[in-house]
Amino acid sequence: MLIAPTRAGAAGTAGSTPRPLTAAGAARADPNALAVPPSLDQSPPQHVLSARHALAIADAVPKVRAARRRHAPTTRQAFEKGTDRWQVSYYDARRHEIAQVTILDRNGRVLEAWDGFQVAWTMARGYEGAFGRKVDALYVWLPLCVLFVLPFIDPRRLWRLLHLDLLVLLGFSVSLAFF
Repeated sequence: MLIAPTRAGAAGTAGSTPRPLTAAGAARADPNALAVPPSLDQSPPQHVLSARHALAIADAVPKVRAARRRHAPTTRQAFEKGTDRWQVSYYDARRHEIAQVTILDRNGRVLEAWDGFQVAWTMARGYEGAFGRKVDALYVWLPLCVLFVLPFIDPRRLWRLLHLDLLVLLGFSVSLAFF
């Protein structure tokens, strides 16, 4: 059974569980597609670790142990994530995801461990390109700023307070550029 993680930050459903995908071919093409392994004890094809081994690695992460203590009782589920990683998700009694660990399959190294709001809201994880993408590019943003200001400029009366207000509003773009 193939599973796709919900993007709670985009969908607005915090702490929701992964949902099944309809097209198996599309899921395998996606490097972040999740699949439930056929067995806990045997390594899936093209994997080194078994699901049970991935669960043991994730259980040892201090952040996960603390989250499980705070939200007891908890359940857990191991997923194949693409072809080279494992994702172990931890759920509270209401089936809200409380922690998530990503493990590199070839050596069992923990790549990521998230708890709290970072589980449900992937934008809080600091991934490159999580905000804006092409809209934040200068070649897009500067023309948008000009289009914003242009209708309000009065060339006959340049020293109006309205122009200062527009300059202050455009000043917020500087902080956006640094963000």
